Amino acid sequence: MKYKLHIIIIILSVLQFNVKAAQNYAFFSGESQNIEIQLTKSKGMPFVWNLKFKHRTITEGDGIVDISGNASIDISIPAAKPGIVIETTLTIMTKSEKLSIPAKIYSSNPFGGREPDMKTLYLLDNSDNGSVEKFLKIHKIKYIRINNIKAFNVKKGLLIVAGLRMESHPGVPESLIKATEPDNRIICFLPAGSELKFNASHIKSISSIEAGTNTRERLQYTRDAFVTISNKATGGGCNELDIPVGKGNIYIYPHTSISEMKKSPVMLYSFAEKFFNKKMKGKLK
Repeated sequence: MKYKLHIIIIILSVLQFNVKAAQNYAFFSGESQNIEIQLTKSKGMPFVWNLKFKHRTITEGDGIVDISGNASIDISIPAAKPGIVIETTLTIMTKSEKLSIPAKIYSSNPFGGREPDMKTLYLLDNSDNGSVEKFLKIHKIKYIRINNIKAFNVKKGLLIVAGLRMESHPGVPESLIKATEPDNRIICFLPAGSELKFNASHIKSISSIEAGTNTRERLQYTRDAFVTISNKATGGGCNELDIPVGKGNIYIYPHTSISEMKKSPVMLYSFAEKFFNKKMKGKLK
């Protein structure tokens, strides 16, 4: 009996559930993606893989682990309804290894079907390419154009500011604070090489989201008498700063983030949640 138990323990050790060795994955529905997964104990071996929602197989395939221990997988995700988020598991198996990795499938449209809960949106876009306005049009989001921050001070909802070099407009930071306090949200896309200064007395806390490896620009900030936020393409930093002000929030992004969201489901859905009065609960279908 002890001998059999010892054999079972050895088998389980070989076919272990190894989450630390792999990252969690996020896919857009209706798209294809190639990923490479390390299977260092299975060089030259055949492997099989599947992507499952609960007990239902969404897609599957097989291949050969290369001599470097890399398993290359081409995943084609079926289209999903707007706003759907599906929690799945990607499993890869050889005779020597089994790897199970959490993976989420996101609809490419996080806004669809949620229009009644969307905040009234105002846009001040001074960017050369109008990238934020293009984004809104692609996703068929209604908005009202304004020409200056003060025009938003008497409004309720969400304001997006893009392409405005804040250091050239000394009164803008104070206007942002004033407009945010009564339970509004403001999103600022900060141009490359520019900075934004807030009086530190208005800001109790700042939370940051770390930049991904493919993020072209980074945000950095310092705090003394002022909170100074800058956008630089070199060095460390993050790709989002969240600043509570009164009952509202100011969110700062590097300007290139708006174009990078189409490649990152997590970034896109995090951004989309700021448009709504209530948080979305993932619809698992």
